Amino acid sequence: MVTRIALPTDDGTTLCQHFGRAHYYKVVEIKDGEVVSTELRDKFAHVHDEEPHGESEASHEEIHGRMTDAAHGCDVIIAGGMGGGAMNALTASGYTVMQTDMSNLDEIVESYRAGTFVNLVGRVSCYHGGEAHGNC
Repeated sequence: MVTRIALPTDDGTTLCQHFGRAHYYKVVEIKDGEVVSTELRDKFAHVHDEEPHGESEASHEEIHGRMTDAAHGCDVIIAGGMGGGAMNALTASGYTVMQTDMSNLDEIVESYRAGTFVNLVGRVSCYHGGEAHGNC
């Protein structure tokens, strides 16, 4: 059995705690319980206040669609904070979305692989400037 996990990151080693702001997915392929490959894949970053949403002022739906498309071929997305808009776009596209308060990607993957991962979906919020934001 093969499972591909997408983890939002900016550096390839640490989970970005704000899903939408991450510039990359680290995609990890697990086959028969073992990690067989990893890849760092561009993910459309969605930034509030400091920068525009990219080359155009795309709607939230378009931005979420781009983030969803970048995870093509994956089964699971493990994130930290994630707003409802991103969550809905990912689950509507058939991805299993899990959330964690862990930050080290290797530790997250190891806990998933070992069957000890604790899914905090719905209990980890997306924050902007200290305030919860429901549509990242």
